[in-house]
Amino acid sequence: MADDNPPDRFRKLVAIIAPPRSGTTVVTAALSVHSDVVAVFEPWNANMERIDSTCGMTFDGFVETFVPAGRPGSVLVVKETATYLRYIDRIEELVDGAPPTVTRHLVVILRNPFHAFLSEVQARREWWGAADLEIDAQTFALWAKRMLSSCRRIADLAESQKALLLGYDAFGRDINGMQALTRMVGLEPERAQFEFEKHLDRSSVRGDLHVSSEPRPISPRSIDRREIELASVVDRFSATPEYPAIVRLAEAFATLPSLSFARQQPAILSAMRGG
Repeated sequence: MADDNPPDRFRKLVAIIAPPRSGTTVVTAALSVHSDVVAVFEPWNANMERIDSTCGMTFDGFVETFVPAGRPGSVLVVKETATYLRYIDRIEELVDGAPPTVTRHLVVILRNPFHAFLSEVQARREWWGAADLEIDAQTFALWAKRMLSSCRRIADLAESQKALLLGYDAFGRDINGMQALTRMVGLEPERAQFEFEKHLDRSSVRGDLHVSSEPRPISPRSIDRREIELASVVDRFSATPEYPAIVRLAEAFATLPSLSFARQQPAILSAMRGG
């Protein structure tokens, strides 16, 4: 029987990485409904037992292990979240290991870190068994240390791979953002992407459970809601040692356009490294 999922069917790889709760799931979902896209959501985070055994995995091995057989499409979109630094390593290996015949794009999503923190608290309460989790100094400090570590590592990867940076707050307000992103990774936009929630294969989604259970269009609503929520709780953690560094990140990310290249944003990379 012929192989119905040959690795050499892919002409393009789009790898998406970001700190947790930064919008990778919804952006990937909107790309995934394109007729030429095969999307893999969180191959390592959703399969934690495989993370060490996949170290150094070849591109062909990745396709064989994680890509659903028989699904049409010549563009492979892989999104992962930097819950652990080694997930960033796996994304780097995947991009570096793609054969010369495959055009590679790395997309880094950067969201207001305070909004990401509030989103993580909500997710932990609703989905991850921490219903009584408090927004306080200890919770913030533990999260902030992970956030700052992942940003440092992602900055290095973004620079080395000449990544495309997606400023999530600006992207959410940009009515042409998805169209521009689709074109920047070498695809012609399709109508289904602008109503992705009506066409999404929810069974394939991993990450934000709201996207799999009740997908909604990308819009400024969640951004505005988080900003209101932040104003009501910021005094609970503003005295932590990590708070000034997160403020600097938030201020830097606020200057990001919807889409730009890492080489155009040295100040952003410096902020991510703690400069």
